[in-house]
Amino acid sequence: MQYPELSTTPAGPSPSTPSALVDNDPFPTMFHDPDSEVTFTDGNIAWQWGNGTVTPRLTGTLHVVNGDDARFRVRVDSYDANNNKVGTAYDKDNGHPIHTDDPKDIAVDMNGAAGPNVRRAVVALEKQGTSAKWKTKDESDVLELDTFDDSVTIRGSGIDVGGADFANGAPTGPATVSWRFGDDGTLTATYTGYLHLTNFHQGSGRVVIRAINSLTGRASATAEGDTHTAEDNGHHAYQDTLAVVSDVAELEVAMQSWVTDPETGQGSWTDVDSQTVNVAA
Repeated sequence: MQYPELSTTPAGPSPSTPSALVDNDPFPTMFHDPDSEVTFTDGNIAWQWGNGTVTPRLTGTLHVVNGDDARFRVRVDSYDANNNKVGTAYDKDNGHPIHTDDPKDIAVDMNGAAGPNVRRAVVALEKQGTSAKWKTKDESDVLELDTFDDSVTIRGSGIDVGGADFANGAPTGPATVSWRFGDDGTLTATYTGYLHLTNFHQGSGRVVIRAINSLTGRASATAEGDTHTAEDNGHHAYQDTLAVVSDVAELEVAMQSWVTDPETGQGSWTDVDSQTVNVAA
């Protein structure tokens, strides 16, 4: 049986690329010992990725006590994967002037310095007293952008996608999709799993992955797995590892079989079923 020659489609520019919330990093209350003059509560870094750029967004509450005649601000330092500083941002450049010793809460919602290779952030609380110099009162631990694997299980009649193990006519575990950001801001999605053929004698199947733009529904990158043909009606499992590089957050994993038109005798690959996963947290 002859199959048409297929090749991997490289990543291309998308008409529009929606941003994705990739990770959330909540962190404990920050405070300055021993007086706790300034604290930061309900802190969270939300890592946004879109158009090839990673942006750490900080939210929380700046709490000041006995801060009369001083200014306070929040600083976010952004770093790349090699701990090189990418940039610094403040919730208010010249700080928040405090004119009372009573407790004061200031809502913070700000973006840190963005870039294609931003991977880490440090949050700092600063005070400016009678002098013009800003003093760091406290710093957070390093907050890191993490991605999380997604599980994929696709069922069909005699053809399934999942993990390596198989029992009672079905995969007992999932295939996985892992995600990795490149220094240029692109996203690599890697599928690792098994195609299972049962009672599929002389039938052929394969796995195809497609990076999908959720706004347009179009694929910006695709990769086709090897053709797997069952030798008999027993159970056969075939491992595949496929990857695509793109500028979009969704990946469709499709399970295909080779279908021949009885009238023309021409064959084509047809999706049996598919599952879509997303890098978003």
